[in-house]
Amino acid sequence: MSSVGLNNRLNGFHPIQKLFGNSFFVDLAIDLGTSNIIVAEKNEGIVFNEPSLIAVENDKPIAIGLKAKNMYGKTPKSVTCVRPLKEGVVASYDMTKVLLKQILKNVLPKSFLARPRVVISVLSGITQVEKRAVIDTAIYAGAKEVHLIEEPMAAALGIALPVEENIGNMIIDIGGGTTDIAIIANKSAIYSQSIRVAGDVMDEAIQTSIQRAFDLQIGILEAERIKLQIGSAIPSQQKEITTAYGRSLIRCLPQKIEVSNFLIEEALKEPISAISAAIVTALEQSDYAVVRDIVERGIYLTGGGSLLKGLAERLQAELTIDIHTCEEPHLSVIQGLQRIIADIKTNKVYCAA
Repeated sequence: MSSVGLNNRLNGFHPIQKLFGNSFFVDLAIDLGTSNIIVAEKNEGIVFNEPSLIAVENDKPIAIGLKAKNMYGKTPKSVTCVRPLKEGVVASYDMTKVLLKQILKNVLPKSFLARPRVVISVLSGITQVEKRAVIDTAIYAGAKEVHLIEEPMAAALGIALPVEENIGNMIIDIGGGTTDIAIIANKSAIYSQSIRVAGDVMDEAIQTSIQRAFDLQIGILEAERIKLQIGSAIPSQQKEITTAYGRSLIRCLPQKIEVSNFLIEEALKEPISAISAAIVTALEQSDYAVVRDIVERGIYLTGGGSLLKGLAERLQAELTIDIHTCEEPHLSVIQGLQRIIADIKTNKVYCAA
C-alpha cells in the first residue's frame, strides 16, 4: 500500500535543507486518539501526551490538553471544553485544526524553520473524506508531508509482531472512541474492522446505570474514574465501594452516593459483549489457515481500553483462545509510529492508501 504524500502541494525544499541535508528537519508521529493525543519526535521520543481537549471562549481557544481537562466543568458559561475528535474521526474540523496547530507549536523548537513530515494513526476503514480531513488538518497545522497508518498496524508494529511474515497476527486495539480489530500478515491487513464501542461507550453505560439506580447525573470524567477504580469485565467475588459525585435529578442539588462494583460490572456487560461479538465475526470471516495461526499464537490486546480489569481473562474464557496483553497498551500505537518515522522511506509500505 502506498503512502499519502503531499509533496506536490509544496514546491522543492527549504534552502537550509539544501545546505545541511535533513539535520534541521523533524519527523513527527501523532497518535490522534479520541481521548488522548500523543506526539513523538524522531530523535526525542514522546514529547506530548495529553487529553484530546480544547477549551474555547467566544470561539477563541484558551487552553488545550491537560489544562483544558482541568478546566472541565469549572468555568463560566462563556467557556466550553470541546473534544474535536469523536469515535476516532474528526468531528470538528476547525477545532481539530486549532488543537493540532497549537500542539505542533508547542513541540517544535522555536528555531525550527521548515515544516515537519508527519505520520498519523487513523482507525480502520475510515472513508476517503475522513482521511482527507485528517490530512488537510495536519497541513493547516504546519505539516509538510502527511502519511496515514491504520491504528491496528501501528499497534502491531509497536508490540513487535512479525507483520512482515506469512503468519496471521490478530490484534485488538481498544481506544476511547473505537475498537479496531485486524488480522495482519505479509505487511498488510487481510481483515480490518472498526466498531464504535470502546472506553467512551463504557463510561456512558456507567453514567446511565447510576442515573437509573440513584436518579443521580454524573459527568463523563467521573464515570471514567469509577470505571478505572472499581470496574471489571468479570464478576467480582467481593464487594467494593466508591463514592460517586453528581447532581440529584430530584432535588437538583449536588449529591454524593456510594456505588458498588456489582452495579458497574452490570453496566459494562453490554459494551464488552459487543467487542467480543466483533472478534467472533472477524474469526468467522477469516480463512481456516489464518484462524489456525491465531489459535496457535493467540490474540494480542492493546489500547488504553484494554486496561479494564479482567478484560483479557473474560475474552479468553469466551473465545477459548489465548489473549496476550502488553505492559503499556496505551502506548502501543505511538511506539509503532515511532518505528515508522525512524525510516519513513523504508516503512512507507505500512502506510494506508
